[in-house]
Amino acid sequence: MSEASPASLRVSPSAQRRIESGHQWIFGNEVLDRLPEYHPGQLVTIMGDARRALGTGYVNPHSLIAARILSERVEPIDADFFRRRFDAARAWRERVYPGLDVMRVVHGEADMLTGLVVDRYGDHLAVQVLTAGMEALQPVWLPVLEEVFRPRAIIARNDTSFRAYENLPEEVSVLAGNPADLVEVDELGVRYAVDLRSGQKTGLFLDQKDNRLRLAPWAKDATVLDVFCYVGAWGLRAAISGARSVVGIDSSDEALAAARRNAELNGVAGRCTFERGDAFELLRRMAAEGNRFDVVVLDPPAFAKRRSQVGQAVKGYRDINIQALHVVRPGGILVTCSCSHHIAADRFRNILVQAGRAVNRSVRLVEERGAAADHPVLLSMRETEYLTCLYLHVSE
Repeated sequence: MSEASPASLRVSPSAQRRIESGHQWIFGNEVLDRLPEYHPGQLVTIMGDARRALGTGYVNPHSLIAARILSERVEPIDADFFRRRFDAARAWRERVYPGLDVMRVVHGEADMLTGLVVDRYGDHLAVQVLTAGMEALQPVWLPVLEEVFRPRAIIARNDTSFRAYENLPEEVSVLAGNPADLVEVDELGVRYAVDLRSGQKTGLFLDQKDNRLRLAPWAKDATVLDVFCYVGAWGLRAAISGARSVVGIDSSDEALAAARRNAELNGVAGRCTFERGDAFELLRRMAAEGNRFDVVVLDPPAFAKRRSQVGQAVKGYRDINIQALHVVRPGGILVTCSCSHHIAADRFRNILVQAGRAVNRSVRLVEERGAAADHPVLLSMRETEYLTCLYLHVSE
């Protein structure tokens, strides 16, 4: 719950400079007070030099990110606070996607609600609570979330591994209402039947919606390969846009069953086939068999969820793109993505240069894209810029 007079937390000059530039995270080695004296989720006033207040946030003494900023002012973190934040977040989404019934409506730091993610699927909300501070505040923000968005049901998809960094359990639960088994939604002309209780993220990869829409002109009359297809989103966009044929591959039987169901829902099942297997192995087999596609899409899961995995991730991205380049028809299009914020866009581009050289093919950048507008990037926090999507023309 909100505290009337939160304690203070003193931070180092380096943390103060970063906070004053708009960053919202404070690391344990930047805290000048004794962290064990605070409890997880405790609200605090962040103090800089000369006892100058820098804002209001919360603490978790057990996390690498020891404190997070909720407000650049000293103010109560109460129902009115969350109502203002939710109203502003909703207004932005209604402006950029008027009438759309599936989108991210709260995007953590970018909406000044660090630790909270909310996705809307029609009249349902799927919530991820990523920090002990936001979990402690749930009795405050949950009724306001219901008031502002008026959903039929709210599901907590707290089965993400990020909660482990905050010493929080992974779980899925119903926070409000009576959720449907499948929620049918329309994302910019593509229909999905979404299971909000299982699968990756909260049901769909909503951050790629605009990037998938951009596929339409390249997909017309094309043969398309959708690698790491999950529930078929890229392939469905291609089929609806006039692709002659779509092949989707994924390692999950559950995801492929959903992809087939979604293909039926959109009336394109006759042009879509889905195959289970390891992406690396299937691409090698396709190359050996001489299979070639006009368009190949690579949208893998994050290969680097932490900095220590960057070296391994670079190798993984290089290898999978080498395999993909083998099956792109000369003059074709490779759409390749990285959702690892530890792999900056310039580094990802360099990986593609290396992959092209490895197979003696040059690649030309057609377009570089990021996350959809309902997943805004906070310029003062590079950590919020995680998605790179490259449209590449592959040499003859």
